[in-house]
Amino acid sequence: MGNILYCLQHGCKLGWLIDPADRSILVFRPGQQPELLLGNNHPSVLEDINLELTVYRIFGWLKMSDN
Repeated sequence: MGNILYCLQHGCKLGWLIDPADRSILVFRPGQQPELLLGNNHPSVLEDINLELTVYRIFGWLKMSDN
């Protein structure tokens, strides 16, 4: 999380912290409280990027293993 906060302080507009333990995503934006997303929630993306993502879809791509 420290790296995300550092980047936001130095001009980054968006950061995601993906937590496989509870299958959630924390979305960070400068000057705002983090937003916790689960399931069918849609995480924010940058303005010029056209993506229709859900938390479920992202974790489906990651296919976390138990190893």
